Amino acid sequence: MRDNPDDVGNIPSTVGGRPFWTSPDIFIVQAGEVPDIQDDPEPMLLLAGVDYDVFLRVHNQSCAPVSNIGAQVYSANPAMFQDEDDWVYITEEGEYEGTLDLDDFESGFLGPFPWTPTEAEATANAGHRCLRARINAVSDPDSGASVPDNNNFTQRNIEFGVTSFDFDNPGIATGSIGTELRCN
Repeated sequence: MRDNPDDVGNIPSTVGGRPFWTSPDIFIVQAGEVPDIQDDPEPMLLLAGVDYDVFLRVHNQSCAPVSNIGAQVYSANPAMFQDEDDWVYITEEGEYEGTLDLDDFESGFLGPFPWTPTEAEATANAGHRCLRARINAVSDPDSGASVPDNNNFTQRNIEFGVTSFDFDNPGIATGSIGTELRCN
């Protein structure tokens, strides 16, 4: 799985200053929808309590078939240092789910992995979250390294539609204020 649209399997994937958190191979779609293998993920603002399906586009860039590929998928707060206490598993915790066989130079999807984000996931960090995915196969095992240092581990940063906010009044006086909201 690629860490960014220009990733071709370099280790680290950040060569040339490329980000590792813009994977085009993690798809989040409305539950019941299926993405096209040739498409890129659509940008979308996610909502807590809505049912989504997560798909992982996996590429076999080798000259040999790879069989029995499984995945782990979870969301996490963005942070410099994360450990498993920060992870909210979408797949079963610690297990690789799904089975995919790919011939040489073939791509395919693992999934769907059903996901209904919680309010805690949606509101932590002002709606910013990381969706992470790991794949594993006997012939290409997951090395457990960080995202940029592992071609079987990828990340896509996502945003939730968090529309609640308030204005605090510093005193008891009433008054009018003007507000301008800008996206991004």
